[in-house]
Amino acid sequence: MFQAWQIIEWIEFNKLLGVSHFYLYDQSIAKNVTCVLKEYALRGMVTLLDWDGSPYRSTAKNNEIRAYNMFAAFNDCLYRGMYKHKYLAFYDVDEYFMPKKHKDLIALMEDMERQDKNMASLTFRNTFFYTQWPDDPNANNSHLVTMRKTRRKVDFHRVNERSKYICKPEEVLEVGNHFVWETRTSQMKQVTLGLDVGFLHHYRSSCESGNTCLNLKSEIDTSMWKWKNQLTKAVTSLQQSIGKKCELTPI
Repeated sequence: MFQAWQIIEWIEFNKLLGVSHFYLYDQSIAKNVTCVLKEYALRGMVTLLDWDGSPYRSTAKNNEIRAYNMFAAFNDCLYRGMYKHKYLAFYDVDEYFMPKKHKDLIALMEDMERQDKNMASLTFRNTFFYTQWPDDPNANNSHLVTMRKTRRKVDFHRVNERSKYICKPEEVLEVGNHFVWETRTSQMKQVTLGLDVGFLHHYRSSCESGNTCLNLKSEIDTSMWKWKNQLTKAVTSLQQSIGKKCELTPI
């Protein structure tokens, strides 16, 4: 199924960027996606956690809870991984951290730490690659979403608005979905990454209101093509293992 293959694409790309482990919270996942994630869990790459959260929705009075108690999930992840990993990244499965000048996210974080020893977290600003926009004609009918969808909004969201981040967990006390809420000491701070160095690719499947977003000013961005051969090979190689076991439609 497409959704399951998209999860595989996301995991395999992040592996190319140096991600060593994934903590995923299962609130409601399709059967074939659960199968895929359990296969990665058997390989030691994924910790899959049951998370029915709560029925509470975000309101003016309970905004600290948010939908399905997501902030509790974020902070569970923070403390679960605090002394296991040097860095923790908080983002969704339709989002991709994109380093523009570094070979991977580890190299980027280490470089930014050298520049600012008081960095507790590194924020990536967000821009949308709406999947309703046509496929890139030069993508050669690739089955990878990240290769086909190269058109993105020209404008970026402001810092802390739809942004995501990578943090040094031992320097953080509390996290939210778009930025770190509290650091261990007042000296530690959130650093925003320059757009020339990297930003967040968000492959959004729907507009905020109707289809008006598709008329927004856009441009072609083929940054992802840097990893095209590696990512295509990694995903395709899983057809006979994970794909077959989880009964996924061949790609």
